Amino acid sequence: GAKGSMLWSHASPERFGVFTSTDNGTTWKPPTSTVLSGVQIVALTVDPNTGAVYATSNGHGIFKTTNGGKTWRAINTGLSRLIISSIAVVHGTLYASAMDNTATGVGLYKSTDGGQSWQRAHHGLTSSLVRYVTADGGVPGVLYAATATGVFKSSDGAATWRSATQGLGAAMVAVLLVDPQNPSILYAGTDAHGVFKSSNRGAS
Repeated sequence: GAKGSMLWSHASPERFGVFTSTDNGTTWKPPTSTVLSGVQIVALTVDPNTGAVYATSNGHGIFKTTNGGKTWRAINTGLSRLIISSIAVVHGTLYASAMDNTATGVGLYKSTDGGQSWQRAHHGLTSSLVRYVTADGGVPGVLYAATATGVFKSSDGAATWRSATQGLGAAMVAVLLVDPQNPSILYAGTDAHGVFKSSNRGAS
């Protein structure tokens, strides 16, 4: 992810932590915080409003920095032993997709207090294996979840979910991308059927 002129990258499985670059990736600075020592980072997300960076991990929950990675703190009460595959930040509300160590699924979690507490937010999802969650940058409250049974959409901030799989068939969806220039366009990457595109916010 990037905020301003700073780039962020999580390390390879052999090198733990979060690296930063201030010269567009020409050089990278290794982690300085010991909080992430031995922690395998899965994904990074930047809050576009505050610049805070969130790092999800394999079995250690979620970590947050507000000072460019100099220090990190855990915000993983109830999530510390889970694999957090993705996190979305929408006006201070956090949404996280979580799996257990068997990768068979745990579900989707939501926090409205900056990660101090988390609640399940899975009403309407037909699969507990949620691999990715992302937000629609154009319509408040709209979220998409990639699951083992396709794409699901929420229009009320993850209070409820409904299927948005028309045209996807039985494809297992692994990752989603909302076009930042045109939020009505949604891409869905699947395990074995390629990439699908929706031009109407997941209606088809």
